Amino acid sequence: MSSTFQPKKLFMVVLFGLIYSSSSFSIMKTNLQRLIKRAPLTPGSIFFSKKVCCISCTRKYTCDGKSQRRFMTDAIIRTSLQMACKEDQDKSRRDAFLASIKDSLIKDVLPMVEGKLGSTTIMIVGVSGGCDSISLLRALQELSLPQLEVHAIHFDHHQRGIESDGDREFVEKQCNELRIPLHVYHWEKKQCEFFSQDRARTWRRKIMYDLLDSLVPKGHRGIIATAHHKNDSVETLMLKLLRGVHINNLSGMEVVSMPRDQPNAVWARPLLKATKDDIQHFLRSKSIPWREDASNASSKYKRNRVRNELLPLMADIIGNENLLEKRLENLSRQSRELSREIVKQAQKYLNESGSEDFFILPHEKISFIQKEALHHWCRTKGVSLSYDQFENVCSQLENFPGSIQWTLQVGDGYDIIRNGSAIYLKKDDEKDRGHNGWELITWSVVKEPVQFSTEVLLLRVPVLPPSCHHKALSGEVFRSPFTPSWRLGHNPMKLKDFLRGQKVPLHLRQNIPVILSGDGDIVAVQCDNSWVLDVRYCPLANKDGFLVELTLSP
Repeated sequence: MSSTFQPKKLFMVVLFGLIYSSSSFSIMKTNLQRLIKRAPLTPGSIFFSKKVCCISCTRKYTCDGKSQRRFMTDAIIRTSLQMACKEDQDKSRRDAFLASIKDSLIKDVLPMVEGKLGSTTIMIVGVSGGCDSISLLRALQELSLPQLEVHAIHFDHHQRGIESDGDREFVEKQCNELRIPLHVYHWEKKQCEFFSQDRARTWRRKIMYDLLDSLVPKGHRGIIATAHHKNDSVETLMLKLLRGVHINNLSGMEVVSMPRDQPNAVWARPLLKATKDDIQHFLRSKSIPWREDASNASSKYKRNRVRNELLPLMADIIGNENLLEKRLENLSRQSRELSREIVKQAQKYLNESGSEDFFILPHEKISFIQKEALHHWCRTKGVSLSYDQFENVCSQLENFPGSIQWTLQVGDGYDIIRNGSAIYLKKDDEKDRGHNGWELITWSVVKEPVQFSTEVLLLRVPVLPPSCHHKALSGEVFRSPFTPSWRLGHNPMKLKDFLRGQKVPLHLRQNIPVILSGDGDIVAVQCDNSWVLDVRYCPLANKDGFLVELTLSP
């Protein structure tokens, strides 16, 4: 069927039908008036082929040839007009499909790309050869947005034999026809001994990022477009329900997302407002072929079972597929609104805590918003906790409030550690946190003390020190004796008791700079950006020995 309305062709068909059954102009006029009165066209008109109409007329009109010819005229004209009506409906639906893609690109995607006025943006489109990706590629070519420079990328995983080869050759042919640059990448066994969907997904992601880096000018952003559509978004929502998810993440896909691991990339899903049926109608109405992946019908993959079994069952129970889609959309919208409000309150808590390296726990029982603040803080550190992992952390905080030092493994090579009133994240290969210490630059003997400061320290030492140094606070140093000047005449106290008395939070104690003598004695401890000297080295408390000035560097 032609993709455009052809009035000349329709007129010839109608004229032929009128002449065939009319012996004069007056009869032709009467036939046409009767047709218009009898068969008004509506969007719901049923389409009949000429063959069906002819069979109907021979069965219904057997009285004489004149009656048969009259009905034949009606049938031909009705069929022709209905064909034109259907073609017009097809065109309107195609236009709506293209308009939804253009709307997503103009309103949602392109504003996220910070390019110079008049410059083009690189868009990499993942093309498998299926109807989804082919429709996106064809739509982008038909829209021809001047802001976009489209590149296609195809991944051959070599998992389906000649079918994989056929997909690659088909995509190459399509891109050649459309004159779109194509980048093809092959999965090789040397990359990984065993193939899995997770490994393949990671591989594809890295390849697309590397390709984007090579195409996009430095300092600019590029777009990675996938052909996910509305049905995919619904399936994602159902999969989240099945595996467990927080209520503020109970939503489908977003049209645009910004990856944390690639600041110059914008992920776009321009087809998210279209259904699978819209996509296939667009291709069929333009006689555009596509490839079918047999694995999409396999029950091996959970997403396929959701698509082929669960969603049809739910639609059958509800009694209306459109009603199911509407309810899930409402649920997704409410979850997004809730998420925005929760993130706003959680960010406020993080800002008030005043710490980026640590998550500061509240004095009371952790609240819902504070839990969300903790989860948001973990994401900002590059750690995405699953629902179950995050529940384990929250259970540890709620069920064991008196346990102020513990470590939990949360996957991806990370540990989440509580130390007093703070929580921090540590990679398995990362050394324990030390402090930003102070190193000795120079020392010299002085006659009179001038002033105390953070960078210059005056000490009274019995023997001139060959060296002084700082050291991370180990358990041994914490138990070392220390006597501040105001405890002159009293027994020394352990360093940990001194820090506790100074109300230094537990998670900050390992970061406290300490200066030790060559013999390992504590000389000075830094608290609140000032140095506290041990009484044995305090110039005002001790008049014996040498007055030494230490110049330190953080």
